[in-house]
Amino acid sequence: MSPARSSSTSSSERRNLRKFYIGLTAPLLVCALYFGFATLLLLRSGEYLPLDALIEKQQKTGGVYGSAVLMRGFYYKQRLYDLRKPDIITLGSSRVLGFRQQDFAKPFVNMGSLSDLEEVVEVAQTSFKTHLPKLVILGVDFWWFHQQAENRAINRSAADSGISANDLFQPLSWLATGRVTPSQVMTIIGGTSPDIGISGITQQDGFDAAGAHYYTSTVTGARPPEDFQFRTNLAKVQKGEKKYAHGEIVSEAQFKKFLGLLDLLKEKKIHVVMFMPPIAERVYREMEKTKGYKYVADLRKRLAGIAAERGIPFFDYHAGGPQGTQECEFVDAHHGGNVVYQRMLLDMAVHDAELRGQLNLAAIGWNIEHFGGQSSLRDDEVDFLGLNCLKPSVRKRL
Repeated sequence: MSPARSSSTSSSERRNLRKFYIGLTAPLLVCALYFGFATLLLLRSGEYLPLDALIEKQQKTGGVYGSAVLMRGFYYKQRLYDLRKPDIITLGSSRVLGFRQQDFAKPFVNMGSLSDLEEVVEVAQTSFKTHLPKLVILGVDFWWFHQQAENRAINRSAADSGISANDLFQPLSWLATGRVTPSQVMTIIGGTSPDIGISGITQQDGFDAAGAHYYTSTVTGARPPEDFQFRTNLAKVQKGEKKYAHGEIVSEAQFKKFLGLLDLLKEKKIHVVMFMPPIAERVYREMEKTKGYKYVADLRKRLAGIAAERGIPFFDYHAGGPQGTQECEFVDAHHGGNVVYQRMLLDMAVHDAELRGQLNLAAIGWNIEHFGGQSSLRDDEVDFLGLNCLKPSVRKRL
């Protein structure tokens, strides 16, 4: 082989080798940059702040905490309770989350978002060891007493969690779908928002400093509702699915657990106001039409009987809510909006003097007068359920 040919071959091999290394390292570099960016975004958002630090920041800024990756509401509510040491709490599932500190004249914590009856009992047993509230507003869900609830698994993240491999892929999806915009990325990384968590910062969805929940992106139309015209939950009623599973009899095991909770509250000498949260009227009518909910009808009678026997004020709002409630005031079929909770408090106050003395009645009355017919206490709410609701922007033009 001639020297010229050997030199040419060597040069070609070097070029091929460079291409090989570039082809190998370029994707690795892109991956490293992306995962570095994703890690920075998640950490700067406050998603993984230790709960004590998260709550301390929230109490200072008044911001909203909304996580897009973690399910640690149980532990969050426990720590919030320990910090605020409230005189008044609401206890229950996501269906008590509309009660707010502004409704009450004394320190308050919303202990809602507990996944089932077992978590309600657990959080009461744990939290009441260190501090006792004077008043508990207890929301009772009918599905707690379905026989399927006896063996339901609890799904929640650890109190303080680190980033998982799966979490790191989430920002790519958020950017691709527009859930997080480039300007919001800069806000998050810059650390200038008073809010905490991806959902809190980008959508103002989540818990306020007293634990109440806000559905800002839904009511303002920033994202599509999950229950447009209640169709999703109407279908569940017809098929008997999930929370709307059909059933004949009340679970005696679940009812026994519930009685144990009432015994605990009585033992602690806590004043209890008990209520069944409302279902939107058309969904309630569909439940009645299917005749698949005998256990719910029996449960309502048993709760009323137990309340009367124990001297507990009980308000059954299951069939559409208190007088004056409109379907336009719901977030979805089984979550009333802020106005529905204002109406419930006003109705409860008429019948329970102890609760009445703890309420900011003038503010509650003003809110009902000015925001009646819509879900939130906002001027920018849209007709997100598609029910031809007259929202503030429309009413002002009439």
